[in-house]
Amino acid sequence: DSKSESILEQVASAMTGKIERLLIDGKNIDTAIQAIEALSYHSKDTMLQIAMFKILEKAQIISQDEEIEIFLNRYADVELINFSFHELDEWSETITNKDTKERIKKYIEIFKKKL
Repeated sequence: DSKSESILEQVASAMTGKIERLLIDGKNIDTAIQAIEALSYHSKDTMLQIAMFKILEKAQIISQDEEIEIFLNRYADVELINFSFHELDEWSETITNKDTKERIKKYIEIFKKKL
């Protein structure tokens, strides 16, 4: 029913916030992603955020240019409402490795333009 879906939407929103925080804190996001996937609440905006955080996590190690292209195609019709990149921007400024920092900042800018 719509009440259950509303509750799932609120839980999913809280979980995506937690995933973002874990990413920024340099912690593993896999368990939190598994928890949100277990909810069986797979709205496009929630899945978009999960994909975005996965890309940023992996981008700390290696280029995600191919994954970015897949992301842009997969979520071309999805728009995030009320999503702030402020914390991700602040996080990107704390990255000490120059190449990693540039890569993360580039991807955040791509996400900003898309969203």
